[in-house]
Amino acid sequence: GIPEGHLWSRLQKGEVVEVNGKKFRPEQVIDASKAKKGKKISFVFDTKPSKNYFNEIKESDVLVHEATFSEKLTQRALETKHSTAKQAGMVAEQTRCKHLVLWHISARHKEEDKLENEARTEFNNVTVAKDFLELEV
Repeated sequence: GIPEGHLWSRLQKGEVVEVNGKKFRPEQVIDASKAKKGKKISFVFDTKPSKNYFNEIKESDVLVHEATFSEKLTQRALETKHSTAKQAGMVAEQTRCKHLVLWHISARHKEEDKLENEARTEFNNVTVAKDFLELEV
């Protein structure tokens, strides 16, 4: 068999490995139907929305995205290169993420549910981050 360690890890990544002069392809030793897909968690901080990072975050199980400003402060968000909650929702929708967590919310926002609602106009599965928040992924 293939010993656990770096060779097994390479097989799981889809690479061909050689053991004692014999080459093994992943499909020869790994049952794809039993393979457990990993989870993808992406973080977008201190930036305005940009398609430059969309490919890296697409189809994330969880997208933690800054939501520094409300929609009524869109101009301020643009000037400071930050995102609004609605923009975070648009990013989550356009990149087909499963769950959006709003983070980096300005202290000026006392009613976080308003930001959550703004994000929900674009994407439904939204949570506002809080200290010690735990999520099932």
